[in-house]
Amino acid sequence: MVRGYSRSNTPIQAIPLFSQLLAFRFLPDDYIFPSVLKACSSAKALEEVFDKMLDPCVISYNAIFTGYAKCSRPNEALSLFRELQVKSLKPTDVAMLIIKESTALIDMYAKCGNLEEAICVFKNMSIRDTAAWSAMIVAYATHGKGYKAIETFEEMRKEGVQPDEITFLGLLYACSHNGLLDEGWRFFHSMSDKHRIILGIKHY
Repeated sequence: MVRGYSRSNTPIQAIPLFSQLLAFRFLPDDYIFPSVLKACSSAKALEEVFDKMLDPCVISYNAIFTGYAKCSRPNEALSLFRELQVKSLKPTDVAMLIIKESTALIDMYAKCGNLEEAICVFKNMSIRDTAAWSAMIVAYATHGKGYKAIETFEEMRKEGVQPDEITFLGLLYACSHNGLLDEGWRFFHSMSDKHRIILGIKHY
């Protein structure tokens, strides 16, 4: 439906449909995002719709933030993130969204080559879940900071946060690109032996 609207004469209709998808806690994939972004581009709707909202809800913030993240527009995303922090939304909703969007910022800054900003966002997070820790580990790994990736993993374990398959994907990438073969094998074997994580093709 989203794709159909994005190709129609009324592409703006894809935006509320996308918001409904998020409201039902469905995770959009790489098939949906291009259609949403196409709809926003062709109708110039994303910012216009958001700016016309008198009282944007958490779902609305999430939709536009996701758009900024996918378009690699960190300055706009960070500005929106700061605006969200001063809004009088439900604390639980804000906490969940801030964690999610902080993680997206870490990933976005790392992909844009700005590791310092990614580190800054991570350090300023009051709550860090598995996704946030994993994003920081992957950020260090992709920037050739293998030892920092491992150090971050050790801090994660001290905090009592459980790693997942993405965490180890970052660790294995860090080890393989920094010549840390022994450490890489240790992490590889600990996935199934210690953490009961099912190995995927990317881990090999």
